[in-house]
Amino acid sequence: MGRNVKDITGMQFGYLTAVKFSHRKNGKTYWEFKCRCGNTVVRRVDKLKRCETPSCGCYSKEYCEYQKETAQKRRNIKNKIKIAQKEKKHRETLAWRDLTGETIGNLTVLEMLGEQCGKRTMYKCLCDCGNEVNKSQGQLTTKSPCNSTWSCGCTKERHSNSEYANQNNLTTSRIYRIYKNMINRCYNSRNTGYKDYGARGITVCEEWLQGDGFEAFYKWAITHGYNDILTIDRINVNGNYEPSNCRWTDAEIQANNKRNSINIKYQDTLITIKECSEISKIKRSIIEYRINVLKKHNKDLTYENIVNFKNYTYRIKRDKK
Repeated sequence: MGRNVKDITGMQFGYLTAVKFSHRKNGKTYWEFKCRCGNTVVRRVDKLKRCETPSCGCYSKEYCEYQKETAQKRRNIKNKIKIAQKEKKHRETLAWRDLTGETIGNLTVLEMLGEQCGKRTMYKCLCDCGNEVNKSQGQLTTKSPCNSTWSCGCTKERHSNSEYANQNNLTTSRIYRIYKNMINRCYNSRNTGYKDYGARGITVCEEWLQGDGFEAFYKWAITHGYNDILTIDRINVNGNYEPSNCRWTDAEIQANNKRNSINIKYQDTLITIKECSEISKIKRSIIEYRINVLKKHNKDLTYENIVNFKNYTYRIKRDKK
């Protein structure tokens, strides 16, 4: 270190601490510094005095991360404010909306009773079971996964535990879950399967529904082949849940007995695509293609037309000519 070089050993410049003199170049002094993060760098002393926060480069990374965190916090606050404003607007809309004529759950709103007074406004409603009941706007507009106030009380009786199930410790059994799910699909409009069952007019017979209907259902199930592998299936997919239209089947048979199942005429019976593939030894994908062609030309879906498809398509082309 020369005579004209000032000793700055130990002095701190931002994140850097001077360790020792390094060299001089073009009349400028260079020192070796140790950064707060542990790195060692060589810097010009006169430039360090002009920097706001000298470092080895770690400060710029920290500052970028800080800026990102700050921006994210601002976005989160804005999103919370927007959500709060939407919820407030939604509550105000529900509080002053006339519900007359709307269908909410199992209730159809007939008329408003008295003067309009927000969520305390009373309405006269008609339940699907035929009973009339008065409900407030707050009860009708409250969001809930399964709102018991959206009926006259009949759904609460249906969804309550069976006395027979309680006495015989069956409330947690598989057969009891099947029974409850069957009722929910038909009568609970909040159920995901309601659109395919209750909305289509499918109901549960009075024997399995009224009183302690689970007892009758349980006795029918035990005497008709129930086990832990089988599931309940309606023979007529458009029919109701009743002893004459229900059976216990495996998943394969139930999958073939659906509204969108394609039936093929074979001799005097109807068979599925899988059964047709097993009988004819033709791949399922090929059979499905042939069925689409036959449907396009409005031809019968018979076993003979599918098996003799090549000759059949030749006749179609010849008729066009």
